[in-house]
Amino acid sequence: MAEPVLEVHDLKVTFRTENGSVPAVDGIDFAVAPGQTLAIVGESGSGKSVSSSAVMGLLPSNADVTGEVLLDGRELNGLPADELRKIRGNDIAMVFQDALSALNPYYSVGWQVAEAYRLHHDVSKKVARRRAVEMLDKVGIPDATRRADSYPHEFSGGMRQRVVIAMALVNDPRVLIADEPTTALDVTVQAQIMRQLDDVQDEFGTALILISHDLGVVAEVADDVLVMYAGRAAERGTVRDLFFRAAHPYSLGLLGAMPRVDVPPKPRLTTIPGTPPAPGSITTGCPFQPRCAYTHLVGERCVTERPELTPRPGEGDHEAACHLGRRPADA
Repeated sequence: MAEPVLEVHDLKVTFRTENGSVPAVDGIDFAVAPGQTLAIVGESGSGKSVSSSAVMGLLPSNADVTGEVLLDGRELNGLPADELRKIRGNDIAMVFQDALSALNPYYSVGWQVAEAYRLHHDVSKKVARRRAVEMLDKVGIPDATRRADSYPHEFSGGMRQRVVIAMALVNDPRVLIADEPTTALDVTVQAQIMRQLDDVQDEFGTALILISHDLGVVAEVADDVLVMYAGRAAERGTVRDLFFRAAHPYSLGLLGAMPRVDVPPKPRLTTIPGTPPAPGSITTGCPFQPRCAYTHLVGERCVTERPELTPRPGEGDHEAACHLGRRPADA
């Protein structure tokens, strides 16, 4: 395994509000190496996007961020804004969830991709445009030279997402964070976008952090998976660990909610009862305990003692934050 290009240790994010401090991320750790794909999964509100925004330094001024964010060993957390701007978009880049909102409707897509290049390179407009056309062509925009002069509203949702990917990759970043890059796209376009990211990763050796609700996509492209719940890590391991040896009841619930073609169809998909807790509402015990079907097997400990990530015996780096002590499927 190559040395990690990005390491995150004990990352915590708290938002200051009129009603007091609200914890959104509570001490997560992860690392990703060149050419590797780390998927971060979980329900809405689990802290996935906040974590990635913290890594990028894109959180609002009322956010307090602690912990280490190391890019090639350099601490990013706490860097002055002008230093972060030199890194953001150049060494580490992001593909946002809503491509239409990420693009400026006033400028052509070619101008926007070229601008991202010129911000980090001392080149002429002509050279920057040539680079923009090259990247648009690389991500599958047909007739890229002509379409570079088109505006975001003239593209379909899938084509706009390709433009955003081109903008993120124009400076050959070491790390790419893709926040739900296939949301609201049809299945065929989703597959094309993910294939495009995979091709670019193979070509440039980019480390990819994929934030997704779609476990089907995760199974196809990820090497490692971090399952988040209520701002904390519930489970961490390889993609095979998650899909074949899920060790947390929440992970098992997410897998049970997936439609499958390899088993007889059920009248209804499995659901996880209840809703995720409000940030900061559970201060003791396991945050998943109110929704867990296995609490009766453990007892009071689930209510009073917060579980920490613990290695699974004989399963390498596979870890789960659960008091059960054995796989839910075996309980």
